[in-house]
Amino acid sequence: MVVFSAEWCKDCTNNVPVLWLISELRGLEIRVFGHLKTDPLNPRERWKIPPSPPEVKDFGVEKFHGS
Repeated sequence: MVVFSAEWCKDCTNNVPVLWLISELRGLEIRVFGHLKTDPLNPRERWKIPPSPPEVKDFGVEKFHGS
């Protein structure tokens, strides 16, 4: 399993440790790529809080409910 993670992402902060536990219990190989802060297709654009992956920009999302 491949996981992309960022410190500013609350879901990542909560779920990566759980994935690690599952991998230990089930013997799954998990690779975590962390510290994501830039758009890989446009490195000059830094992602912000709230998260701003490409879909957020494409769809004009301004706010996440519950965040």
